[in-house]
Amino acid sequence: MIVVSKIRYLPITINTLVLYKDEHFYYLSRDVYDQALLLMNNYPILKNLSDIFEGSKMNDSTVSWFFEKAPHPINILAPYLFLVNGPVEQDIELCCGVLNAITNMLNVRSFINKPSEIRKSVSFSLLIKEEYKIEWNRFFLSALPYESQNDINDADQSESVYSQVDSSLSELDFTFNKKNEKQELLSLLEGGGLKKEDLKGVGLPKTSSQSERRTIKNLLE
Repeated sequence: MIVVSKIRYLPITINTLVLYKDEHFYYLSRDVYDQALLLMNNYPILKNLSDIFEGSKMNDSTVSWFFEKAPHPINILAPYLFLVNGPVEQDIELCCGVLNAITNMLNVRSFINKPSEIRKSVSFSLLIKEEYKIEWNRFFLSALPYESQNDINDADQSESVYSQVDSSLSELDFTFNKKNEKQELLSLLEGGGLKKEDLKGVGLPKTSSQSERRTIKNLLE
């Protein structure tokens, strides 16, 4: 699989690699990537691989253009455009679409090792320029736009912030209630004839319920 787009996606297809060059994202199956990498290692010079493809060199300028335009290592697939019986325009999406169809039908690494007679018998009509669109549409429908992942991360972060705020507010409310309880207890004790100064050095009773506060009040009355 070879798919290219100016929009960044998160592929859900297993073993899909993403390359980037000149504001385009390239989505490759692992198999195509590995084959291209081996070809690049064996044929670091474009001409050496191009010479294997006999016959018409109609798309020679497009082959050279794609080799410079596409990212490493899929740019080494440029000579396979010679297999098309007709002109292929210098359009990155079109070239990738054609190569997508070719790599679906050929093992590009083993193809060059076939006898010359077999290689000459392989060609593709101009209809190949349209075949890739259906597969690309399936890919775009199944993949997730990258922005949606950012939205999910932002939502998770916001939820975390809200949780921290709620926790802080709960703690503040708890502290406020404790202060009110102490003030109320001091008022009750002073009402029973004790002064605030008399309570210095004496620990205040700990009250944890309304019933306990009522009991203390009854004792002091």
